Amino acid sequence: MRGVLLPLLQENPEYVVIAYRTQSKAQELVELFNSPVLSSCALDDIPAGFDVVINGSSAGLAGEAPDLSPEILSKDACCYD
Repeated sequence: MRGVLLPLLQENPEYVVIAYRTQSKAQELVELFNSPVLSSCALDDIPAGFDVVINGSSAGLAGEAPDLSPEILSKDACCYD
């Protein structure tokens, strides 16, 4: 996840939410990058309505995907692994 944050921030997004299994791990990246558009949450607490979801976990390398609710996606969302 760390490797994709700088390019994302350079695109001037309205906001970026970093989600990890634990909120404390996500918060470490928020503090490291120190950007006002960053926030953090645990995987179980991801809010609804995202336009883009990027899976930065190693699970994708094994053909797996995180167990996320489809409600986190907006109507025209896209996902990237």
